[in-house]
Amino acid sequence: MLGLKLESAYEGQAAMALEATAVETNDTYPWHIDRSVGSLVLDPTPLLAAIAADLRAGADPRRLAFVDGALRALATDCSATGLPVPQIYAARADDETFTVLLSPSRADAPDRWSVHDDGARWEMQRSMLGRGAATGPAAYPALVSLGRDRQGRDVFVDLEAAGGPIQVSGDGVVAGQVITALAVQLATVPWTDGVTVSAFGLPKHVRAIAADRIRVVDNPQDVVRRFGERSGVQGQDVLTLSLIHL
Repeated sequence: MLGLKLESAYEGQAAMALEATAVETNDTYPWHIDRSVGSLVLDPTPLLAAIAADLRAGADPRRLAFVDGALRALATDCSATGLPVPQIYAARADDETFTVLLSPSRADAPDRWSVHDDGARWEMQRSMLGRGAATGPAAYPALVSLGRDRQGRDVFVDLEAAGGPIQVSGDGVVAGQVITALAVQLATVPWTDGVTVSAFGLPKHVRAIAADRIRVVDNPQDVVRRFGERSGVQGQDVLTLSLIHL
């Protein structure tokens, strides 16, 4: 599943390869224990689903921490200088540079950010994180990863930038996997503070990944109606069906 080894040449090789690859982190993967049958039944389904979501998102704990810090730094810097947070539609990140793609363009970036392409692109270097505060809520809590490009950079899109429903079309199985991965990201990545995902039609085990952030609903129309009543409010709730609505 992780692509470390398809066949073992000797006993214990897979476990040793996994241990050598592991990165120390405070995050944990979920593991469901079913006690309803009178004995303990270990269910690895939530674990496998979370790993699959991370693989689809190209998750890298060190890089995710960098993106989280950069997003919080941007919100902090804009607030401190009286500037509005820029409107973006996408972003990308490698190990040292975080880039946001703006629409419309702006050239008035805070000091820790460099401006490129006449304000269509802002960049922050990892080294700049230590040169100021990065506290408080992050900018763009609906920023999700679509995977990595050929240069190995994580590619993100801001779901809020759509300003309405987002439909994932194509093969039904693949579309379902993409939506599940997006829902898991919105409930687990560090910069989605306060985001709650309302899910309908997704695998039941998805809720176990982040039970406090993923709410399974029986009637999506009730949630759609609530979103209509809260038009103009962004960044706190996400509805996940065959579409994602912010």
